[in-house]
Amino acid sequence: MSLNVDQVLLKAKRHLKKGDVAAAVQLYHSVLAKFPKNKRAIVGLEAIKSQRASSGPKNQEPPKAQLQELTRLYNQGLYQQALEAAEKLAKQFPQSLETLAIIGAVSFEVKDFDRALNCYQLVAQRAPEFADTYFKMGIVFGHKGDLIAAMASFQKTLDINPDHAQAHNSIGIMQLKSGELDAAFASASNALRLVPDYAEAHKTIGDVCFERHDLKAAVDSYRRALELNPDAVPVHNNLAAACLAYGDRVGAIQSYDALLKVQPDHQEAWAKKLHQMAHLCDWSAFDPDFISSLGLNSPDITPFSLLTLEDAPERHLIRSKIHARSQYSFVPQPFAAKTETKSDRLRIGYFSADVHQHPVMVLLAKVLQMHDRNRFEVFFYGFSPKKSDPLRERIIAAVDVYDDVLQMRDIDIAHLARQDGIDIAIDLNGYTENSRSGIFAHRAAPVQISYLGYPGSMGADFIDYIVADKNLIPESSQVNYSEKPIYLPHHYQAQDNELPIDQAAPNRTELGLPENGFVFCALSNSYKITPAEFDLWMRLLQAVDGSVLWLLQGNTSVLKNLMFEAAKRGVDPARLVFATHTDHGQYLARFQRADLYLDTFIYNAGATASNALWAGLPVLTKRGHGYTARMAASLLSSIELPELITDSEQAYEALAIDLATNPVRMAAVKAKLVANRRTTPLFNTELFTRHLEEGYQQAYDRYSEGKAPDVIEVTTRV
Repeated sequence: MSLNVDQVLLKAKRHLKKGDVAAAVQLYHSVLAKFPKNKRAIVGLEAIKSQRASSGPKNQEPPKAQLQELTRLYNQGLYQQALEAAEKLAKQFPQSLETLAIIGAVSFEVKDFDRALNCYQLVAQRAPEFADTYFKMGIVFGHKGDLIAAMASFQKTLDINPDHAQAHNSIGIMQLKSGELDAAFASASNALRLVPDYAEAHKTIGDVCFERHDLKAAVDSYRRALELNPDAVPVHNNLAAACLAYGDRVGAIQSYDALLKVQPDHQEAWAKKLHQMAHLCDWSAFDPDFISSLGLNSPDITPFSLLTLEDAPERHLIRSKIHARSQYSFVPQPFAAKTETKSDRLRIGYFSADVHQHPVMVLLAKVLQMHDRNRFEVFFYGFSPKKSDPLRERIIAAVDVYDDVLQMRDIDIAHLARQDGIDIAIDLNGYTENSRSGIFAHRAAPVQISYLGYPGSMGADFIDYIVADKNLIPESSQVNYSEKPIYLPHHYQAQDNELPIDQAAPNRTELGLPENGFVFCALSNSYKITPAEFDLWMRLLQAVDGSVLWLLQGNTSVLKNLMFEAAKRGVDPARLVFATHTDHGQYLARFQRADLYLDTFIYNAGATASNALWAGLPVLTKRGHGYTARMAASLLSSIELPELITDSEQAYEALAIDLATNPVRMAAVKAKLVANRRTTPLFNTELFTRHLEEGYQQAYDRYSEGKAPDVIEVTTRV
């Protein structure tokens, strides 16, 4: 071993004679990595530093006090002042590496990445033995999106100083972004071996564990990181995400609270916290004026979190545009020139993270089966975890080509779709959970459509169309959507007119319902309920003797909170009956034990409303302004029950009381629903599929003719 050390040290001297200081420094550091007390290596490094200090013009660095003042300005966030002062010093001391490094640091903070990189590269040219300079270059490259150059810079840092913990961790972060989970874990572990209390490395370990779905380990790592650095906002945010994935909404809310103590004006945390509180029906922080102020300026928020909290499509569009610009600003590769000859069949590709028992898949399954194979070839790109699920198997069997792309990067999925020759890409997720909007930002197809999964505008220039109808998006509301609507003639929502309804449904007593009392039903997700409709619902219970409100339990917090809210409004909590989850056939049969479905206001029942109508349960809705507040009105119009559509809370309440206290009128509405179920367009799946296909065809025809996307109106077929 000593002979090897001697050879390395001799090689370092040879490099010095040739003037290759950086190579000599790297060799000295490699010796010290194994033998930290090796005197010859230590002396060699000291000699290099002394020679550098004595070479060049005298007084090449500014006085210490001036450098300290620059550092003070920088640390206080006074970047413009720091930059102006540093530029003046740079003119007085043109050889000053410290001044150049400060200019680089300030430029980085003001996002002038090119100037920051130029400064660090100059420092590296003059002092190639400084490991930190290459590390800072790697950080800049990372922010510029050049992961290859970033990795090279971090590796150069380790070549000079193998014990640079930050470089090890930064390499781990790059590896994590590339999906190299094992390598990322090893790199972050190397950082922790060198510095056991390195909070950022504990976060990286947590991020890797999260991606591995080892949620307990992720939570433990995030909590350790926060013990070391309680003010780390990203770690609080990631801990909340891990808690949610673990099913712990209360823990997620606590994490957002901790984050907001550090940064009280963090709008993304406020939006996510309020959304999770809505899932628990905890309205203690529900403030419409505050909600309306969130997410209207950078930085962006997750748009879906506020869709359930206010009916304001104009503000939702602003939030979506900010989010799209922030997250998906890259420019996709252009498509090859269009061929003169048209293919006999269009290739359409559906993309979804929800290929399992999910409302969107329940609605869409039969449409996929009924696509006209003479006109369309149907591809499906699924990125949901594989589960043993009959609906998943049905979806796979319904399409011509199914690709499981869960482990692929967004850009690679887009390239796969291009290789498959997809003409139209249909995004079934939008900005919902586990969505992959980056696929569409990379342009998977020349025509891209948002459909069914995201009830609003994506605000993105890479989504050309949104499938709708004129009840859902009136012509006067088109300004609130960046996409051009494809107007279907009757309704926007796919349906399956063969969904089985269990014949052996439990009776009312078995479901905890009164045998003779009027049953108001609102089996929507808990996050759709706000104080406005709950106030009204409690007034209905007070107005209709013996009535009950049948709700979806969801979780124990929902039950506890809604019973508390009922008592606060003077209603016996026992008049709230909670249903548990069951299989879909039994779920449909349960609707037949209720008398009237009460829709939520800001975010209507969508799939739930169609399920209720299919089971023969009338749905009462209040039509609002945006997509989410008009879904039920679209369905009721298509099934020709406009009398159940109201436009104010007062009208909604009056009609609910009238129906509940007028058995003859209630019976007439139910009879009309049963008759219309088979004779009106809503549950005519074949007719709907033909209309949807015509919309797809017209959208592609515009593209093939070199025309920009524009409003499309599909005319009805008989």
